[in-house]
Amino acid sequence: MDTYPCCTTRRVGIFIVCLIIIIDCYFHLIVYYDILKNNARRRSYDVTKVLSAQNKSASRYKYSLLDSQDAFMDYENAFNSSYYWFMSMKPLFKNIAAEAPSAYRNDTPRCNVTGTSDTIGFKLLNATAAKFQQIEESPAIAAVKLGGHYAPAHCRPAHRVAVVILVPSSYCITNRLVLLHNLHALLQKQLLEYRIFVMPRFLGDPKGSLYNAAFLETQRFGTWDCLIFHDVDLIPEDERIFYACPEHPTQILTWGNRSIGIVTAMLPDQFQAVNGYSNMYVDSDLADFDFSGRLEAMNYTIMKRNDPMARFRIMANITNHLDDKRASLIAMNRLLLPKEGLSTTKYKMIRIDQDRLFTYILAFSVNDILLQYDPLKEK
Repeated sequence: MDTYPCCTTRRVGIFIVCLIIIIDCYFHLIVYYDILKNNARRRSYDVTKVLSAQNKSASRYKYSLLDSQDAFMDYENAFNSSYYWFMSMKPLFKNIAAEAPSAYRNDTPRCNVTGTSDTIGFKLLNATAAKFQQIEESPAIAAVKLGGHYAPAHCRPAHRVAVVILVPSSYCITNRLVLLHNLHALLQKQLLEYRIFVMPRFLGDPKGSLYNAAFLETQRFGTWDCLIFHDVDLIPEDERIFYACPEHPTQILTWGNRSIGIVTAMLPDQFQAVNGYSNMYVDSDLADFDFSGRLEAMNYTIMKRNDPMARFRIMANITNHLDDKRASLIAMNRLLLPKEGLSTTKYKMIRIDQDRLFTYILAFSVNDILLQYDPLKEK
């Protein structure tokens, strides 16, 4: 008879705790959708206008396939490429590199970077403005193949690295040229095989969605064992900053309280395991913080290079903030990790150009949530 009040009290307590949790989740959801409403937007440009401005008469993008066949994707469709379509077609894709992949004799020795003061050490790399023609004529560019690809001729490289750089569409070209010049010089000194990919980012395009698209499209140039996501405003100043992927995802530049982003190195398998970046964030900080949460959710240890050699020159202001509303947004969006990200990436593939210093990928992000709003009219 005496246990009944005790059981009732316990049930009431459990009910109150559950009610508090439900109310808390409800208010987090309000914050979540409020931020989505303010940050998730629809672009007002369209593909046909961009193409006409660039004197392009084609209305379809061509995916080159094996056996001299092609897959044509219409620009007029809501999107013309996606993760599942790309992965299903991947075995049929032709390597579209301008030059044949590097081939080495069986007796070719592996490259060895000793790291002594005579080979690699501190060097204040050139961070001054230069004209495109001056950079093309520099010694560091002489061995670079079309598309920004390089492979050492006298030894077999230990790493094949894809460097992906997002550049705002309205961005001054100076920083991009300085970064490209220094990256080519540094990566060659480290005896890496690499290709530099540059992707424009238009107002309203989520950073994560473009990284996801770049992850897919870079596979049409071969197999990479390391991905470097690089901010265009950061110029490496020390040749000992090794641009390769260790066992764990690595923040090459450690700055502020940011655990990942800006200059990040990781294995392709790790990128796929966390389902890539979220497609939902227009805000770059949110995309990076969310990606950090994805890595932690999959029990990856994020390494940071805190040594003095990780010197970069910052060419522009870089934000580094996460307020309460943003934290709530990320906390809710982490629940979507298995269902939202790389696997839900949809985009309009426009063209790929292989220039002297880099491979240029032009693609527009397409996301159902972002397509509800228009950032270009909010000025």
